[in-house]
Amino acid sequence: MSNDKIYAFYSVPDSGKTTMIINILQPYLKESSKKALYLSPRKTINDQNKANFDDTVIHSKTYQKLEHDIINGINFFKDYDFIICDECHYFVEDSAINNLTDESFNFINKSDAIVILMSGAPDYLEGIKDLWERPIVTLAHIDKSNHNITKVCLSSATKEDETLLRKELDRLVKMKKRIIVYDSNIKELFDLSNEYKQRASELGIRVSFICSSRNRDYFEFSDTENLEILMDTKRIDTDLLFITSALNTGISIDEDFEYLFIFGNPAKTDIFQLIARVRKGNVNRHIKTVYCSVPKYNSIKCRLEGLQFDLTYLKNPIEWQTKKKSRGFPDFMQMRHSFMYDDKGNQLFTPEGDPMTESRPDVNQMKLGKLKQDITEYSLLLGYGSMIEAYRQLFTNRYNGITVTTL
Repeated sequence: MSNDKIYAFYSVPDSGKTTMIINILQPYLKESSKKALYLSPRKTINDQNKANFDDTVIHSKTYQKLEHDIINGINFFKDYDFIICDECHYFVEDSAINNLTDESFNFINKSDAIVILMSGAPDYLEGIKDLWERPIVTLAHIDKSNHNITKVCLSSATKEDETLLRKELDRLVKMKKRIIVYDSNIKELFDLSNEYKQRASELGIRVSFICSSRNRDYFEFSDTENLEILMDTKRIDTDLLFITSALNTGISIDEDFEYLFIFGNPAKTDIFQLIARVRKGNVNRHIKTVYCSVPKYNSIKCRLEGLQFDLTYLKNPIEWQTKKKSRGFPDFMQMRHSFMYDDKGNQLFTPEGDPMTESRPDVNQMKLGKLKQDITEYSLLLGYGSMIEAYRQLFTNRYNGITVTTL
């Protein structure tokens, strides 16, 4: 490998990406007295890797910590020989909730290190493929035959079908099946978990609800004890596991969960990451059925039209503001502030009132990349004419040899 290229490993979780870093790159770093920076989007991933990383050669950090250090002018070691970007679709996908993902992207893009990209969901990187300053050499592609599902059952997002989907969940719970439940709406997920917690004794089941520690409204109800055990052992002592997207990256579940229910309006990456939580293990474990809610056609159409309208801002911002009846900006336009430095090189915000401090709108390339990729995705889905058919294709294009049916 050389630092005039970027190397990409696109493969499903549990296919050996992190093992490659531990067993191949780490010994090489020790032998050659080189250092690597390992970046991931979730602290849970770093915590799971601590036991296997030698911190004298691999420094582990979240993208968010890197971004915090950059914008606050904090001095940190930068002279790495390798930078490993785990779950690198983070740059684009997390830009919807984090205005600073472009800071970590730019740091990596401008570094002199050999860069390794790793992801099981690389689609969103398409939106930023022209921004890299070096060519990307893809050394591993998604293997569509390497997966852990047998059947997918699709359900439209109507109230009638959601009622049927919940009845199906209840039927399987009563049969003592082990099930994972996800909902893109955390309130509905929490309410559903509470319903089953109240019936747990009657049904003879164990119920767990797990969400991110950053969620102020629901973290106090999260089963932190079971999460810590899960992170350490990949095992969890529960029958009915309710999870949010916080567990979509970095968490491995080496247990026999037979069914996965996906409610709400799940993003494509959420779906793929959720399925990958349950590892195949040594016993070639499979999920018997993935039940997936499918968004309404008009809902996707409305989202697409909104994104296409926002894109017109780049060509004519005045016309966009006139039609919007607002002096605001689309989400991908971000307010930037100028900085100044003291005589020791410490970064300071310029004093209020100084002309340099005036904020100015500027394009956040990660947010713009997400918008463009979303437009591509939504246009493709709508092109099938039916959301059920669109999601049928979404699953069969990703997973070879599966059966897709409807509720």
